[in-house]
Amino acid sequence: MSSLVQTAFSFVSDVLAPGRPKMPDDTAVLSSTPRDAERSRAEIEMMMMKHLRVQVAITVTDNRRTMLSAARRDGMLHVRMHHMFLWADDETVRAMSTYFVRRTAKANRIVGEFISANNHRIRDGRLRRAKLRTAGAHHDLHAMHAELNAKWFEGAVTAPITWGKPSTSKRRYKRSIRLGTYSESEHLIRIHPALDQDWVPDYVITTVIFHEMLHAVMPAVHHGSKKVFHTREFRKRERAFPDYARATEWENKNLARLLKNK
Repeated sequence: MSSLVQTAFSFVSDVLAPGRPKMPDDTAVLSSTPRDAERSRAEIEMMMMKHLRVQVAITVTDNRRTMLSAARRDGMLHVRMHHMFLWADDETVRAMSTYFVRRTAKANRIVGEFISANNHRIRDGRLRRAKLRTAGAHHDLHAMHAELNAKWFEGAVTAPITWGKPSTSKRRYKRSIRLGTYSESEHLIRIHPALDQDWVPDYVITTVIFHEMLHAVMPAVHHGSKKVFHTREFRKRERAFPDYARATEWENKNLARLLKNK
């Protein structure tokens, strides 16, 4: 094993259930050519679950020393991977999956070559993650996020939350506003600061947060070349939230006022 891969990998053995059949050695013709565009963490989770036939939960990191690690807890494979792997092609993801079953030389080589080709994505230690700001002038996102996570997701949402930055757009007239976003690459939920007003009800903000938390745990579905984020199941879970109807009604009635405070 090369020194690069030795420093890049940290692996906890027995990640799969005892007695599970070995995966075929399908890495002989794999390529470590990176994709032109990043893919979502959830998409990689789905691909690895398909190959490994176990539940997979991925945490995206900026660790400068350990690029990839895994441990099995509670019947699930917990993977920590550097954000460079969001640019991994299908073959590299398959090689990663094979490596977690057994450390074949071919899988090790392919993943090692991918890391070498993506060294430029290892951020300088002086760079920092987005600074989280949860305490607003009128609303506390941290408390809302924690309560929703415990009550509706059993603590499964690992994406942190923050108030977004005020808009710097000089456009005078806008007809819409994105009250919340979930960034796959950053694994981060942002809430529009226009909601941090004393006249904005808590239930409106919690409904927006709930929507973005759903994105953090429900991967997009591919229908041919189309990527569908708001699937039928997504909409079903969203509408089951008790405050969904009245929050939607409030947003429609107060859109113009929110736009003035964007």
